[in-house]
Amino acid sequence: RVTRQARLWALRRPWRFSLYPALGAAALMYPVQLIVDDQGVFGAAFDALQGGVAVYLITAFLALTLRGRGERPSLPHGH
Repeated sequence: RVTRQARLWALRRPWRFSLYPALGAAALMYPVQLIVDDQGVFGAAFDALQGGVAVYLITAFLALTLRGRGERPSLPHGH
């Protein structure tokens, strides 16, 4: 039941839903960019922000695409 409610919330609010994975991706990318690429504080922040925006757009696109599928009533099994 909780999973269904979460799925319906995500389908109704695809842009807000997409914000969470984007923030998580940017937060995870920042230290990696900072340490591995040795770009400095601002360069790493810019790269992490770019990655977060990419994840945001991809997730929002997928949520909007699945939104149309989620709103259609489904037939009961066996019909």
